[in-house]
Amino acid sequence: MNYGKIILKADLELISPLMIGSGESEICDRDILLDKKGMPYIPASSFIGKLYTELQTDKKKKYFGQKKVGENDKNANENKPEQNKFEHQSYIICDDLPLIQGPGTNTAIRDGIRINPETGIVEEGAKFDYQVLEPGNHFALEMSINVEPGTYEDCKELMKNIIYVLRKKQFALGGKTSSGFGNLRAQNIKVMEYDFIDKKCAAAYLLKKELKNLISEYTEEKFIPADDFSINASFQIVNSFIIRSYSKTPYGSDAAQLKCGDKFVLPGTSLRGALRARAQKILNLLWENKKDEVDMFIAALFGTTSLEMKNAYSVPSSLYVSETVIDNVKSELQNRIKIDRFTGGTIESALFDSMPVYPATEEAQLIDLTLTIHKPLPSQKGLLLLLLKDLYTSELPMGGEKNVGRGLLKGTKARITNGENSINFSNFEDIDEESQKLFNEYIEALISKSDNKVIGKYIARFKKEKIEE
Repeated sequence: MNYGKIILKADLELISPLMIGSGESEICDRDILLDKKGMPYIPASSFIGKLYTELQTDKKKKYFGQKKVGENDKNANENKPEQNKFEHQSYIICDDLPLIQGPGTNTAIRDGIRINPETGIVEEGAKFDYQVLEPGNHFALEMSINVEPGTYEDCKELMKNIIYVLRKKQFALGGKTSSGFGNLRAQNIKVMEYDFIDKKCAAAYLLKKELKNLISEYTEEKFIPADDFSINASFQIVNSFIIRSYSKTPYGSDAAQLKCGDKFVLPGTSLRGALRARAQKILNLLWENKKDEVDMFIAALFGTTSLEMKNAYSVPSSLYVSETVIDNVKSELQNRIKIDRFTGGTIESALFDSMPVYPATEEAQLIDLTLTIHKPLPSQKGLLLLLLKDLYTSELPMGGEKNVGRGLLKGTKARITNGENSINFSNFEDIDEESQKLFNEYIEALISKSDNKVIGKYIARFKKEKIEE
């Protein structure tokens, strides 16, 4: 093909809550983006931006468009070909992704809080909420690559890489993706080639007729060396559990376990918050309250946003936390009162209720809870192992009403994937001697602060980039 288009069509199923903010705050602090019909959609700019980030090929720099490089540009490279020093319009055209299947209006308001790590209670004025589109909706993807003379093989290779990214286990976009939001699954993928030299193909393109699906020519298994440190585990609820959600009617319970659709869930945001607070306590203990070093390490792993006016900066999270469905449970109403500590009597008007969930069977209630660090340092692996130990042995409660015994979990089985190797176990005593020795080395790297210089340079890079802007 010398001149034409390669077109990709697919159905993207939403498998976790999606948050793409509109900048409006009529319903909550952050409303989701809606089209002129009042239906949610995914803007092409958000999709293409995420796709560009995920692609692992140098050719994307050319085919996604590039800016002119000036003579005085500090990023100019004298070794670049002359034609790469000029602007070129993107070869890729993508439409906004409209909603094609699903309830559409199935949105929910989720609450967020900021916990003070020193006191363990909510910071004053740090309550906020945001709107999400719940799973089960489908979006239509249609994008094309313009083929010009001499570019067909490169364009075909680029499309293969795009399809590989979309078929991966996780392709997430929008807000809070590191907390399990915005996961999309590509289905019914079609790839069609329109050669404009062929009059029939050109006419088919103009009339928007679909040609033969060439997906088999664009799908290939690729081996990419694993560089993640991942934990996948299942847990039982020890007693009861509640991540509060509040009724929209005056007749509902004062607080009930959060649901996503019709399923109870442990949101990634709550799990991340609990892990972050415990990680801070662990580091303060190991490093004798070296605040600057602790804050730096936490920021590199969990991400952070500085609110300083003169030196505001953001660091992205390198830890991915999944949103986990809670199965095999029953929800029960529990009435509670508030006691006057001086009289021992009930305080007037202090009757309230909640609906936590309780185990309904002996099977695990939380399955496939996942924690993943991309390109981790040894000390980061060590910290994640200590967090797993606390979570697995019922030492780390989460959610609401922890003071009355809720929120404790007990691990039933786990799989730790370290690069290309993995280990399965039910108890920590089951871990083989070689793996135990390796894990101890990671924990020793954490205690000795062996990676702190590398982490310091990583954090400084974001501060520098922000200042230069």
